[in-house]
Formats: sequence, C-alpha cells, structure tokens
Amino acid sequence: MNRTIALDFSTLDTLSPGSGQYRYVIDLVRGLADAGSGYTFALIGSRPEILPGLADLVRRPEWRYVHWPRAGGWASEYRNHVGLARLLRRERVDLLHALHGFVPVIAPCAVVATVYDLMYELFPDYALAVRSRPYRIQRWGLQHRARRLIAISHTTAEDAVRLWGIPPGRIDVVPLGCALADATGPARAAGAAGALAPFGVPDGTPTLGAPMNLEPRKNLTALLRAVARLREAVPELRLLLHGRAAITPPRQREFDRIVAELDLERAVIQTGVLDDTTLGALYGGVTAYVFPSLYEGFGLPLLEAMARGACVVARGASAMAELVGDAGVLVAEPDAEGFAAAILPLLSDPDRCRRLGARAIERAARYTVTRMVTGTLASYDRALEQPARGAQPVAESPSGADVSVVVLSYDRPHLLPAALAALEAQRPAPREILVVDNPSPRSAEVDRVVLGHPGVRLIRPPRNLGFAGGMNLGLAAASGRHVFLTEDDIIVEDGALAALAARLDAAPSCGLCAGVMLNHGAGTVRAAGMRIALGGVFRQENLRADAPDDGAWSGPYAVDALPGAGVMGRRDQLTELGGFRAEFFMYYEDVELCARIRARGWTVDIVPAARARHVEPPPGRSSAALEFHKMKNLAATYLLHAPTAVLPEFGLRYGVLVPLRTLLRDPRRGVALARGFWWAGLRAPRLLRERRRVLYSPP
Repeated sequence: MNRTIALDFSTLDTLSPGSGQYRYVIDLVRGLADAGSGYTFALIGSRPEILPGLADLVRRPEWRYVHWPRAGGWASEYRNHVGLARLLRRERVDLLHALHGFVPVIAPCAVVATVYDLMYELFPDYALAVRSRPYRIQRWGLQHRARRLIAISHTTAEDAVRLWGIPPGRIDVVPLGCALADATGPARAAGAAGALAPFGVPDGTPTLGAPMNLEPRKNLTALLRAVARLREAVPELRLLLHGRAAITPPRQREFDRIVAELDLERAVIQTGVLDDTTLGALYGGVTAYVFPSLYEGFGLPLLEAMARGACVVARGASAMAELVGDAGVLVAEPDAEGFAAAILPLLSDPDRCRRLGARAIERAARYTVTRMVTGTLASYDRALEQPARGAQPVAESPSGADVSVVVLSYDRPHLLPAALAALEAQRPAPREILVVDNPSPRSAEVDRVVLGHPGVRLIRPPRNLGFAGGMNLGLAAASGRHVFLTEDDIIVEDGALAALAARLDAAPSCGLCAGVMLNHGAGTVRAAGMRIALGGVFRQENLRADAPDDGAWSGPYAVDALPGAGVMGRRDQLTELGGFRAEFFMYYEDVELCARIRARGWTVDIVPAARARHVEPPPGRSSAALEFHKMKNLAATYLLHAPTAVLPEFGLRYGVLVPLRTLLRDPRRGVALARGFWWAGLRAPRLLRERRRVLYSPP
C-alpha cells in the first residue's frame, strides 16, 4: 500500500496511564505494530521523546515518532490547526487518525477520528463548553472534515447520528479491546485468596471495587451513600477505589467531606493508579465491581473487570447496558437506594457472584485488541478507498448466526409482539434484535412490549425520523455481518432469515434480497419484487400482486426494486452506501436505494424460499403530507437516476399537469404535490451533482 498513517497522540500522551483513553491508544498502537497492515505509521506526540513503553516501535522501519509541541496561549486553537496541517504535509501523510477529536479543518489528507462519547451534548454541566468556539470548531471538523468516524460503541454511534446528524454510512463501530486478561493470566474465582492483601483487606471480607473518578457524571457520591446504607447490614464492608481521575482540589475536598459525613474513613481505601497485574488482582478479588457512572461511551474498566471474572454492577443505560448485557447486574435507578438494593443480595450469595463472573468472562472474550485493530484498519481502508481486507470483525454470537435484525416501530405496539416472537423463533437465532421506535403517543406501550423480550434492544430517537431515518439509525447500531430490515407489521416465517443469509453468502453479486411477502389475512401475494420504468411516465409493477400463492416459484430471481421492509443486505455494503436517503423520510426510499445498488453492479433479488406475512393496515385516505413526500421523493429519484432524455417530459407532466389537475379536484392534495415537486427542484443542482457520482463513477 505504501501509504502513511499518522496517529495524533499529542493530547493524550500526558494523561495518567490508568485513564481509559490512554490505555486505548497504547493497545491500539501496539496492535497496529503487530498487524502487518502494509501501511507506514507516524506517531505524533507532545513529548520530546516517545513514551518509554513504546520506544521499541521506532526501531521498526515502518514506524517513526514525530514530536509536535502544541501551541499554547494567544490564538492557540487556530495556530494548532495550521501547525498540524503543516506537519502532515511535511511528513507526507495520506491519512490522519485523530485519537482525541482534534481535527485540523485544513488537513491536507484524509481524516479518521475516534469518537468516545457525546457527554458534552448530554449533560448541562458542560453547556458552557459546548457554546465555546474551540468546541464548536472541533464538532464542525468531526461533522464535515472527517471522512470516517470510529465510534467505540453502538451507543456513541447512535448519539452521533442523533445529536450531530452524522450519516450512518460514515461511522464505523469498533468497540474497544481488552489486553488486561492477557496481561494477568487466567480469570479468578470470586474472592480469590490473598488477592486483596496488598490493600490491607483480609480474606473473606466483603469488598466492592470501583474507579476513583470525581467527574460528576461518574456518580461516585451515589456509591458512597449506597455503601453507607449497606454497612448498616454488613458492617465489615470495604470499598476499594482505584486510579485517580478528574480530581481537582475542590472536588477532593467535597469527596473527603462526604466520606467523613458518612463515617466511611475506615471503609474506603484509595489505592491510587495500579499496574496491570495489581489492578487485575483487585478485579479478581472483590466481591463485586461497581461502576456507578450515569453515562458512558464504552466503560473500559467494566470490560477489564469482566475479563477477570468479576461480578459487575452498573447502570442499565448507554454503553454500559450494551457491554454488560446479561453478564452482570444492571441498575435502573442509579441512586444510593438503587445501588444498595442491587448489591446487598450479592454480598450473601457467592454462588451467584461466581455464575455472573463466569458469564462475564465469556462476554468479555468478544472484545479483543485484535478485533479492535482489524476494525480500525478497515476504517482506514474505507477512508483511503482501499479494497476490503475480507469480512469485518464482529462480536461472536453464541447462536452462530450473523444477522442483525432492525424492527422499525411507529404507533403500532399491538403488532410488535407477533413480529418479535417470529424473529426470536428463527433458527439459527439472529445475533441481535433492535427495535427502533419513532416516538408516538403509544411509545410507552412499546416500552412494555420490549421489556417482555429481554434479548431485544430498544432505540428511540428524540423525534420521528420517518422510515428512512429510523432504518438508518438501526443500521448504525447493528453489528452483524448481514442486516435484516423489517417493520412491526411483518411476521417472518420459519427459516426466512437463514434463506436470505444463504443467498447473500452464495451470490457475491447480490447487493440486497427479500423474500415473498404475503397478505396475512388473505394469504395472497403482496410483494414479490418490482419492475420500475423511469420514463416520461413513471411505471411501477408489483410482480404477482394479489395473486394466489400457488407455490409455482422458481429459484431466486433479479428484479428492479424491493420493498423497503423485509430486506436483507450486507452491513458493510449498506453502510458504505449510506443506507436509505434520510431526507426521503418515507416513500420511494426503497426504489432509490435499489437504483444505487444496481448502479454499483450488484443485483437486488427475490428469494422465494423466504416468506413473510404483512398485516394489512385498515383502509385510510392519503393525507396531504404523504402526497408531499411521494412527489418530492419521486422527483428526486428521477433527478438522481432517470435517463436525461426523459427529464423534460417528466417535469412537465409531474411538475405542472398533475398538480394542476389535482388542484381542481382536491386543492390540498394539489398544493402538496406542487410543494413536493418544487422541493426537489430547489435541490436539483445538488442532486444532479450526486447523479454524476452515482451513475458515472466506477463500481
């Protein structure tokens, strides 16, 4: 490849070695060095000499260290943008990996940036920082300058889509890996003998472990108050706090005051920063490891504790729920009462702690440094438009299946149970089922339905994103090699997912596939693919619509387009394409996506062996809003994909004649159609520029 990747470590190489971001970079750099990627690497640091722990890297011909003293003082933010851009040009860098969000807006190369979390956008404590010019410049760089974003969890990816408007197709979810298990040997038995002796804790003493982090969102005060409550029932309880993060003199004074107020001076032991071996012993020796944080983009200490077989307790939200799953105890209310109620039963039930610890080891084994490095290299390859290195790493599924299912829900909670039950009955079972619920007056009912399906994950955007945006949000959160996109009114039949996945595996030229969709009540064919003609008159033929299902089907066959729901594709391909066009909201988003897929040289196929049933909606009259979306999306699809020769006739017919005729019969619909056409007309220059990329770029 002979291309140079620069990794900007300059804002992190002065952090405590115990910090999660520091550990991430060290593990990533060492993993990249051992991966044999074919790239040359330049590690940019603020120190005059490379960190001692990485000094051996510069003895390798493909690695070099570049000292960059960041500017301080007057206009330093702007000077650093210019300074880093000059350095990248001088070092002939092809791609910059921004490891801490600083993206030079005038970078002379492609940029990949790691995004850890969006806490500044979520907590009012950071409102002043969010309004600051440096933060706004940094956010703009991530939104508009970075070619790829590496999100360290699906939670972070979803937040980036929801809060920053990042297209899902630009985000690569690459979870952190854990090297601690390799560094400390086999996992422990709960409360291993002598493990806590270095901290002055005798064997058999009930002990909790937690990180010493005084940032408010880390919620350590709630844990201290929970320990005070627990000591009323278990007076000998100890709390080991490891590390030292986000500590300022005022925060330390407040911490000391609370410890004294709760009479915890003898119960709380601050260990300071520990080396990997000693930290592994702490994880392995405590009765339970508690992570009281309110929000996390990942939660590396949790993963490390799980890798060492700790029984973990954390809040059941954000990336913590994603990471822990059923391998620990998740707390709904992250206050003193909630944590105390969750921890107390564990202190008297060592068998349960051991079972959870064993489950945690299995779950943590999915998060390896090798997978993290492979996913990072894949992001580099995409940013540099290099050929794929093969199947991308994803966490292993106990079932062996590699299909993520995205179920779009909106205002129909009564249909969701049947849809979920049919998906859960598939064999092999899907890797994961994600319900994306566009907010509606009945969203609380959707919550209750999902609670009845413990393996199902609920995602709810802050507003209704429509069909296209909702499906894209699910696609960004998916982790399987294949993704099945469906809706709450579709009931898949036995073996449907396996048949669709088999088609994708057997036919590399197939970009998207779907089964035969039947009408649930009548049993007749609802959808078996579409033939589309983008001529002066738009023609759409739904193949075998309303015909009886007589079983006279041949093998898989190619069509022009598939319905948007009930389809399966490869996650990396759909992500690269950007998913559905989010601005379409609903209607014709499926036709447009299939046109893009076919422009790449792939086919869209019907697989008759896969069947699903569609629950017919009650009859209703189309609203003006729906007519608006139909017309704007149809016109945009023509501008993107129709032969140039038909555009004048289409414009006259659908931009003038159809709205005028409709206006005479139904003024509201006529106005909606006219608005839809002019919506597309105003965006015609941008759409036509994109048309050239879609139609005339090589696949």
